[in-house]
Amino acid sequence: MCFSVILQVMRQRDFLKAQIEQFAKVLARIVSDFLRLKSSGNLSYHITTTNQKIKTQLDIDIDEILVFDEKALKDYLEIKKTAPELLEILSDYLTEIGRLKLTDNPADAERYLKKSVFLLSVADDFSKAVSLKRIHQKEIIEYLLQTLK
Repeated sequence: MCFSVILQVMRQRDFLKAQIEQFAKVLARIVSDFLRLKSSGNLSYHITTTNQKIKTQLDIDIDEILVFDEKALKDYLEIKKTAPELLEILSDYLTEIGRLKLTDNPADAERYLKKSVFLLSVADDFSKAVSLKRIHQKEIIEYLLQTLK
């Protein structure tokens, strides 16, 4: 009896891990496509298209992420059971958009960069661990935010 319960829990854990890995691959591919297209001009179009792909394929709404306050955003991400790995990729995406908007639209750049830092903090909370990669990424984003002042 006890062994079968343990086996069932292990199968569920493996299934969830595989599902998270699949979501991460899909999101990484979408972001990779954006990074490839960003230099081809019409940045606004590429951002809108990428946001739509993320929404339809992963049910994550970037526009909602950008307008939520911190508590609402954290609640939204908890309800969606967003894995820390996905938050890191989303943060990378928002950081890249922030970088691209630094000169043309500093207010928008700041909004993207601040959300990016917050997503990394939520990833720390959700994973219950501190990541050197996330710490380094936060430092880079904070530097970019300082250039706006």
